[in-house]
Amino acid sequence: MASSSTTQPSVENMNENYMQVGQTKDVLLNPRAPSEISGLLTANEADTNNNLGGGGTSYYKCPSNCTFDVTCDSTTLCSNCNRAMNSLTRYVGKKVVDDNVAVQNGFVKDVVSFMVMDDLVIQPMSTISSITLLNKFNVKEVGTLQEKIVEMGMDQGIKLLKASLQSKMVLTSVFLK
Repeated sequence: MASSSTTQPSVENMNENYMQVGQTKDVLLNPRAPSEISGLLTANEADTNNNLGGGGTSYYKCPSNCTFDVTCDSTTLCSNCNRAMNSLTRYVGKKVVDDNVAVQNGFVKDVVSFMVMDDLVIQPMSTISSITLLNKFNVKEVGTLQEKIVEMGMDQGIKLLKASLQSKMVLTSVFLK
């Protein structure tokens, strides 16, 4: 996985033309946790006992408690034990996402591909940027490159977060031990 310099574009300075209509980069750059997630993220103290209210949305988790996954659909299967996630759980905290900010089709337009660099810099992918990157890393034979498909779960997310605070080779350190 390639590393990039700090002058390369990322979400913060990405052109708004790449964003879906009605989406802003602010949701990505300033995420807010909607609830307390098993001690990893804490809710606002003043809001600890408030329910979501309004729409009457119910949240469900795995009855075996084998993951931290939560869903609004009680027929969703647990990613760990494959049981229906039908154990009702309580929402803790205040509602932090407005109804009009719902993400249905992602944040960026479908016609654009993006490249995530080893230091987590994100940039639009194009033929020219790919050739430039191959030249930068002195790749002479494209056939020597290998594709690596990775699984993303809670454990990998935590490892990515930790690695991003300790290294500029985040993806390499987590996925290519």
